[in-house]
Amino acid sequence: MFRTTLPLIAAVAFAASVAIAPVASAQSGSGPAPVPAQEISDNELQAYAVARLEVNEIVENVRPQLDAAETSEETSLVEQRAYQRMATAIQGSGLTVERYNQIGATVQVDPEVADDVRSYMIEQQ
Repeated sequence: MFRTTLPLIAAVAFAASVAIAPVASAQSGSGPAPVPAQEISDNELQAYAVARLEVNEIVENVRPQLDAAETSEETSLVEQRAYQRMATAIQGSGLTVERYNQIGATVQVDPEVADDVRSYMIEQQ
């Protein structure tokens, strides 16, 4: 089996244990800059929480496929499909992927924003 250190999986594992990390930034290669908390509306935090839950679910569904991938090409194809599904989920929540990643970067560095997102995620479950 071909295994990969997929940034997507690492981000979700971190998100599940501590805070919520941006995932789709793995596509661009560089992480987004955090934005000041006061520039993030409650509606955006709620949308981020909804998208984050969907992204978490996508990642959980992709893990077995990544484990089963036998070549780097298979792994790349699984990753590509996962990124597309995540982008669709993020956009479906009302955020752009760029804004989602900006909020995710802020969540990583601002405990109050991270707590707000966690609360919204709990409300959604």
